[in-house]
Amino acid sequence: MNRIFTTSIFLSKIFIKERVFGLFILLSILTIAISIGLSGIEDKTDRLFRDITLALQSFTLHLVALFSTLLYLEKERRGGVYIFPLSSGLSRDSYFLSLNLSRVIVLSIPTLFFFVVNWSYSIVSGRELSLNFHLLLLFTSSLLLSSLFLTIAQYVSPLKSLVYAITIFFIGNSLDEVYIYGYILKEDETMQIVYQVLSRVVPNFYIFDSNEIGYKNIAHITIQFGIIYILGVVKFRKRILKVEN
Repeated sequence: MNRIFTTSIFLSKIFIKERVFGLFILLSILTIAISIGLSGIEDKTDRLFRDITLALQSFTLHLVALFSTLLYLEKERRGGVYIFPLSSGLSRDSYFLSLNLSRVIVLSIPTLFFFVVNWSYSIVSGRELSLNFHLLLLFTSSLLLSSLFLTIAQYVSPLKSLVYAITIFFIGNSLDEVYIYGYILKEDETMQIVYQVLSRVVPNFYIFDSNEIGYKNIAHITIQFGIIYILGVVKFRKRILKVEN
């Protein structure tokens, strides 16, 4: 287990050491600056302040999820990364687990940054906006997106997997609108079928926009993570680990 954790740290440093990580830190600081600038808004518009703050934090976290995973995959494709798992004695399953854990480490850095700022703001202002509850959901959503991206990349090229992951992300965020249109507004049978099909094959990212998360939602999210991970590790077991020139 120690070797798995050590490998996770090693893989996370691949992104942290890059200059682009500094740009994401600056983006995080800009997000915080905008939030502070909006902090003078009257109480009656607290919802606007919360929505803008969370939207900026969501954008940052999901961008980090995509770019950090893409950077790893590009380095993997160009060679060098496979040398470590092949020489460390890790099994395929252990290495893939380490790779997923490295996503947790990378995403935890901006999330912790935002958490401290949100918590400090709540203490200083005395305004309870449940920012950190939603931040936890955003962290989970970005982690799910990163895991999805990583799994798809076991089957297709990094750039194609990026396009597929983003497409699935937007579809998953739109499922609630499909449900409302098909079952509430129009009661359209075709849209109901579309919803039933998509909700079974596409991760429901719209869950992370909820104000409340029940046990059913937690179970659903856990199952989604499990399916994505299994699909990834099964394919990774069969991949030929080679260095491309």
